[in-house]
Amino acid sequence: MKEIIAFNQQQLTHIKMHQELVFGWIQTLIKDILNHDHTKFSPDQYTTFVESRTSLNDAQSGADANYQKYLHTEAIQAHITGEPHHPEYWDKVGFDSMPIRCAIQMYYDWKSRSLQRGTSMDGFWETNIAKLTQQPTALAVVNHLKLEDAES
Repeated sequence: MKEIIAFNQQQLTHIKMHQELVFGWIQTLIKDILNHDHTKFSPDQYTTFVESRTSLNDAQSGADANYQKYLHTEAIQAHITGEPHHPEYWDKVGFDSMPIRCAIQMYYDWKSRSLQRGTSMDGFWETNIAKLTQQPTALAVVNHLKLEDAES
């Protein structure tokens, strides 16, 4: 009986450790989500994002000329190269493996924009997926999430 009790205690310790590890990762993801796009409200970026709101809202794919005009401004470049849920951030730091939590946040960033606009992700998808040529892990994650969404 002592062996069974020891085994059960070992299993309970394993379960608790597993839960703590997963909850720790989820807590990091939640912190990322709560801080999502906070820099857009900084003094250096806010005015540009307000000025670009029409082009952002009207963009069908992200390749639109007016959208591209704002995309290349100093403020928006600072945002996308300074936020880890953008592939440009990882291209800038020279790391070719965007963390999964960042890829998840990126995917839902793209999806929320599409839902907000009332468009499908398909037009937006081609332009954004092209940004992931240097991010194979992120590409796999977003493709999987898109597939899961299509199945649900």
